[in-house]
Amino acid sequence: MIIVITDACFLIDLIDIDLFEEFLGLGYQVHITSSVFSELEGDEYVKPVSKCIKQKKMFLYNLTAADQTALEKLMRKHSSRLSEPDCSCLYLAKEIKATILTCEKLLTKVAIKLNIDAHGSLWVLDQLLDNSIITKRIAYRKMKELISINPRLPVKECQKRLKRWG
Repeated sequence: MIIVITDACFLIDLIDIDLFEEFLGLGYQVHITSSVFSELEGDEYVKPVSKCIKQKKMFLYNLTAADQTALEKLMRKHSSRLSEPDCSCLYLAKEIKATILTCEKLLTKVAIKLNIDAHGSLWVLDQLLDNSIITKRIAYRKMKELISINPRLPVKECQKRLKRWG
């Protein structure tokens, strides 16, 4: 079983391109920290995530006081530019030996430095396609949608996939 920790931007991208349910269909054990969940509050993104937590399709990890202390230490040690929610993903990933799913370049860079696997939306599109959850036609269309809402995606990698799926 693949265990993953998601950050807010990753979930937002999946929900925006309407692949959140399909992502959950991959069968990963999906975790979100209370800090990341708080980032979603007040937006339309909190509803589908809350529903999945209630249905036990996702797991909410509530940070304790001891966790907060460890997070602060992690932030000081690795990058003061990482947000507290991003550090909560790093912390939990190390604790439960999970992969981080994020669209944040800095979070990915620090995760790799800490020997934590990290992937983004493109990897998930590949997984959805490889597991026959979506077709090439859908993957192509969703990639186009993703490019239109997330300008920080790696252009060359997106183009490779569009060429392969088009």
